[in-house]
Amino acid sequence: MKKFLFAIFAAALCAGYLYWSDWNSSFSISGRISVSPRLAKNAAKPNTECFIIVKNMVDIPVAVKHVVNPEFPMEFSLKKEDLLLPNGYKDELKLEVQVNNHGQLGALQPGDMLGRSSAQLTHHARGVQVTVDKMIGVPVLTASTYSDKFKYIFKQTAR
Repeated sequence: MKKFLFAIFAAALCAGYLYWSDWNSSFSISGRISVSPRLAKNAAKPNTECFIIVKNMVDIPVAVKHVVNPEFPMEFSLKKEDLLLPNGYKDELKLEVQVNNHGQLGALQPGDMLGRSSAQLTHHARGVQVTVDKMIGVPVLTASTYSDKFKYIFKQTAR
């Protein structure tokens, strides 16, 4: 009887370890992306593309998801299929979102919108909230006189 109970205990322990190791090695990040009200008009343009990028702590992309014509607020989920590096997600991670109309990832141009998660993530984070609240190269009107009211200055940094 003792051997039988020990065998059941050992089997349950092994099953628990296998479940825990599978959960610990899985990659799944999900949450919600919203756009600040002042950028909502730009994010609703046709042919807009949204890139959800998970980076490790040295800014190397680990996973990327691409969504064409997103509707915000948008629920997202990154799985193991979205990984670029198979074992690059073991450390703490950060999530960034780029929204643009030209379809190129990483090549920031005027009009591109950005957002990032406020906290560091793990490889199985749930309920991540990201707000796209910055825009590259927003035209700023410098209307000091009537004659130069149509001159714009482009700042090449995100606000």
